[in-house]
Amino acid sequence: MKILLDLDGVMVPVKNWKPAQLDEDKFFMFSPNAIETLRLFITRETHIVLTTSHKSRFRTKEWISILNRRGLPVRKVSKLNRLKVPAKSRKEEILDYLTQTSIDDGILILDDDRSLNDLQPEFKQFLVQTNTMIGLRQEHIPAIEAIVKAYQQKSICLSPATAATATKPAKALRGAHDGSRRSSR
Repeated sequence: MKILLDLDGVMVPVKNWKPAQLDEDKFFMFSPNAIETLRLFITRETHIVLTTSHKSRFRTKEWISILNRRGLPVRKVSKLNRLKVPAKSRKEEILDYLTQTSIDDGILILDDDRSLNDLQPEFKQFLVQTNTMIGLRQEHIPAIEAIVKAYQQKSICLSPATAATATKPAKALRGAHDGSRRSSR
C-alpha cells in the first residue's frame, strides 16, 4: 500500500502557542499516538509518499532513517512532486499523483489539509483527515481499516463505469475520516 503522508498536523500535532520539539536528527518529534497508530498499518510492502511541505528538507535515505528511528519500519519512501515544478496546492499535487500512478496495491491519504475536502469522491474515499492540533490517533483506526479492507476485498476502484460503487466506502465512513469529531462515548 502507498501511504501519502503529511507530517505537520498528522505525525506532529501543530499548536500555535507551543513550538514543536526537535529530535536529535533535527526534525520535529512525532506524537507517540501517531506512531502507534501508523505502525499498525505498515508492512514490508508499504511505500510512504511524503506530501509534507518539509519533504525537500532531507534526502530519501535520510527520511527512511528518520521514520525508522521513530519506530516506523519503512523500506520505501518517495516524495510528492519530485520534479520541483512550480508549487501547487496539496490537493493539486495529490490529484496529479493519483492520476499518474498505479493504485493497484492501495492508497491511503493521511493529511490535515482541508483543501482535500474538495477531492472528487473517487479519490476522497482514500482520505483520513486529522485535526491539525491533535494529529493521527487511535480514533482513526476504524477509518484506516475500512480503506485497507476495501482494497483487500477489491471493492475500491477508479474506473468511470464503477465510480458509483467506488464512493460507497467513503459514504460508509463519513464522519470517521474527520479527526475533529469526537467520540460519543
